[in-house]
Amino acid sequence: MTKQPKELYKEYPAPDEDQIIEQIWQEIAARQNAARSAQEPVHRGFNSKTYGVFWGYLDILETDTPYNVGLFSKAATYKVIVRFGGGASSIITDENKKDPCSISIKVIDAPGDKIIADDTELDSQNFVFLNSNAMFVPNLKDFHHVVGHQMSGNKFGLLSYFLNPFGGHKFGHRISQFKNLMSLCGQRLGNDLSVMRYWSMTPYALGTKACKYKLVPHSSNADHAISLQSTGFDFLRENISAILQNHDLDFDFQVQLQQNADAQPIEIASVAWDEQDAPLGTVARLRIPRQDGKNELLELADRLSFNPWTTPEVHRPLGGINRARKKVYDLSYANRSQQQSSPDRERLLSMFPQE
Repeated sequence: MTKQPKELYKEYPAPDEDQIIEQIWQEIAARQNAARSAQEPVHRGFNSKTYGVFWGYLDILETDTPYNVGLFSKAATYKVIVRFGGGASSIITDENKKDPCSISIKVIDAPGDKIIADDTELDSQNFVFLNSNAMFVPNLKDFHHVVGHQMSGNKFGLLSYFLNPFGGHKFGHRISQFKNLMSLCGQRLGNDLSVMRYWSMTPYALGTKACKYKLVPHSSNADHAISLQSTGFDFLRENISAILQNHDLDFDFQVQLQQNADAQPIEIASVAWDEQDAPLGTVARLRIPRQDGKNELLELADRLSFNPWTTPEVHRPLGGINRARKKVYDLSYANRSQQQSSPDRERLLSMFPQE
């Protein structure tokens, strides 16, 4: 039987998707509830360790069709809150161990009605990036399977999964998935969060089209004379704090449009979109001015949500991993927020310099 080609910009949900999402949420809720019962802090289900939270600006550049949609429709500058995070599942993650690194951005007073309202009255639009251009699993079913092995410490189950050449959407693809996992866990990266590249990994709408996002550090980010640590329980947190104490950081915010539905799939999150076949366009610049890294924002980190569904319909998250995030992020935040409320708008805006 001839395989039917996929359509551009179209989603293809799995028939059992809702049940898998519910199972994932129940397992996260069980961990959070166990922490609450033990009178311990309740943290994010994943990516739960905060390395730093900083104020900054997103400069939207003047762009042409097809990029000038939604947030990118006209040149403007927005205040942002930026969180550097990591830790696959535990807040006590030792940074000597290899874990994913991320950047999350909350764009304040972004235009348009949001699918899920902002939790802090900032009317924000949120973006989430990780340090790999593709996921280590193709879909929700495999995500649930692999994370189950990881959480239970089943190393044999993990090896059996990744070494099976017949698994995945095509022969041998799980080798690529394993490479994605190694990239996510920092095996080929350094000790400086400011010079890493970050990708959305999952696709998003750009009006009627589909795209992925990428953050590219400016070369000037490395022009600091800070002696960086390479070991220690909190060395990534200490390093990014020390860098921003004396040095500005800049990243190009890029958009990669889907050109071919099979080569750049929406539902197979473990496939990187080739940048030659689907070129990137720079639509904005993220600026994080020098500031005290051990600030009040860091103290408020666990009271902030960076749900990618806090976004207008024209930037709607696409694909199974993102559809799971809609429920899991929202319920996880509500569950961990039982202990404390969100910081209010005035308090957060007071941390920006007076204009």
